[in-house]
Amino acid sequence: MSPITQELATAYGGLTALATAIIYAGSFASLKRPPKDKASQPNKLIPSDEDEESDDEDELEEYIDSETALWYPVLASVVLLGLWAVIKWLDDPELINLIGSVMFGLTGIGAVYSTANAFVRWALGPTLINKVFPKYNLTLTQGVREVFEWKFHTVSAIIIPSSVLPSILFVLNRPFEFKRFAINGGILAISFGFNALKLVKLESVRTGVYLLVGLFFYDIWWVFGTSVMVDVATTLNLPIKLLWPKNARMTLPGDFVLLGLGDVVVPGFFIAQALRFDQARFLASAPVSRARMPFPKPYFTATLLSYPVALLGTMGIMHYTNHPQPALLYLSPACLLSFFLVAAVRGEVKEAWDWVAERKEAIDPDKLPEAQPIVADGVHAGHAPDTLVPPIDNAAAASGTEDEGTASGVAQKTRTGGKKRRGGQ
Repeated sequence: MSPITQELATAYGGLTALATAIIYAGSFASLKRPPKDKASQPNKLIPSDEDEESDDEDELEEYIDSETALWYPVLASVVLLGLWAVIKWLDDPELINLIGSVMFGLTGIGAVYSTANAFVRWALGPTLINKVFPKYNLTLTQGVREVFEWKFHTVSAIIIPSSVLPSILFVLNRPFEFKRFAINGGILAISFGFNALKLVKLESVRTGVYLLVGLFFYDIWWVFGTSVMVDVATTLNLPIKLLWPKNARMTLPGDFVLLGLGDVVVPGFFIAQALRFDQARFLASAPVSRARMPFPKPYFTATLLSYPVALLGTMGIMHYTNHPQPALLYLSPACLLSFFLVAAVRGEVKEAWDWVAERKEAIDPDKLPEAQPIVADGVHAGHAPDTLVPPIDNAAAASGTEDEGTASGVAQKTRTGGKKRRGGQ
């Protein structure tokens, strides 16, 4: 048993800080912006900077429900076994990594763009972005139907070329150099992790429990029971893992400490759900005027703090046993225990267990109801008068026929005038 050197301790701390930062950023990116208090904005002719603030694109959210969460260990096992079988069958890691590099490189362009765009918008703020960078709307239509819309500032368009670069360098890393892989693959892995936490959400706290418990046993079996997971992780040089250097050489796999991206994203799903639960509790009790104010985060704080503690414990045990460790063996209980300990202290266990997230449903234009023709007082849609008139309450119209100051009197007079014009024709 070798002692933990200063270089190794720095590597463990750096990798833990990186994983925690991804979860922190992805959790806040997954939050919905609450509605504004319209009463506090009487003059809508002058939009504020926050009125102008909007995402460059309306990204669709994906939700994991409880049934899917229960099936995750099975699905993950099938994928893992499939990858292992392909590796053994082809017996050509270079070819597998080349094909995988192209696939991940193409998908990584969008992931890096979304991550860089979110970071730049956070760093500059909406006020500076709206004042300095023009905003555009790119819309594609098919006939009268809108099929694509992209709202963006010029700063977002500037980001696009730089978003392509990591993918190009990652794919063109031939002959393979581990240092270049660690840098470019690391950028892609961080982007994939951030976007997964931003866009994929758990349906409920209960779903998160099912997911963490199921993958807890999955991780134990595939690490301790077989060598399949270790073989796949060490053979595939793809952006599915985070690396942190142990030394300045950075030329061999042994010069890095490694953490699978799933050990970031899976606990991150639950930690992000804890933050959304904190927000939902606040919005349920706060007036609309305070909806966008900072809110208490007891569940998020507890679960987020438990993550680095459990991860450092995992690395310590891995070092002293000199054997790969299933990180979810430690991360899953840490996240679950911290969350439900807070719930028990606050007397909110049942509320947390029963809570279901409010979904943002996408609108399908094909399912919208068809517009109905407007018919007013027996006038058919094909012969509508020049002036569109609102529906008229008969009693109100009778009392307001001579009074042009009332809304019903004006409407009645407009309708009568329309009939006279048709009669004259």
